[in-house]
Amino acid sequence: MYKFEWESRWADIHSDTMMDFIAGVLCPLVIFDRGTIDLIADFGCGHRPKSDILNRILRPKYRILLDIGLPQEKDGEIRGNSLYVKADMEELLKERCYEQKRRIAKFIGLGDVSPERIERELEGKIDIALFSDVLNYVDYKLVLDGIGRYIAKGGRMAILNKPGRGYEEFFSDKGVKSNQELIEYIESKGRYYIMERCLDARRSRPSFGPWRGVEWLEYEDDDTWILLIVKKKHS
Repeated sequence: MYKFEWESRWADIHSDTMMDFIAGVLCPLVIFDRGTIDLIADFGCGHRPKSDILNRILRPKYRILLDIGLPQEKDGEIRGNSLYVKADMEELLKERCYEQKRRIAKFIGLGDVSPERIERELEGKIDIALFSDVLNYVDYKLVLDGIGRYIAKGGRMAILNKPGRGYEEFFSDKGVKSNQELIEYIESKGRYYIMERCLDARRSRPSFGPWRGVEWLEYEDDDTWILLIVKKKHS
């Protein structure tokens, strides 16, 4: 099956259920900050972005919808408060993606930022970053670390992932291999982040924070979607 055909079918099957799941967990944590959420970034948004419900409920000023699989004609399209960006997440973290970053900076009101200032200007601007079913396809450590610099203090990452789910021919050798691996990596960043929620999407068993690693033993297996809500510390 061709990649974009798979993406379209994948979205049709899973989008509504997973959008509800993400919103049901994340929105209660941030609802009182609703008026202060300026930017939601949906990395690997696909054809039916799972951030749609978040966008309606939280009403951010801006939303970035980024995916390497977007049609070329959609790149740079602005619809309502949303900007579509066709880009590879790993490439976006490199200097040669200045034009995409410049477009984002202009969209969120930073003006026409020079290459020398672009990283500094975008740093700390994202209030919510959503990674949905994408971390099998990228160097997830590179992506999470790299995007982390753009997340505001007190901002959050919502990570929905199921190891091994999808088409292996597109997987990265450095993609997520197991849920436990992903959790342990985030825990290793405890100096910078707090794990607020860890839910098994199949059983919907919540961990009410702060996250304690021993709770993972309750899951018994690794073959399921998990949703992680990770908050960036203020200091």
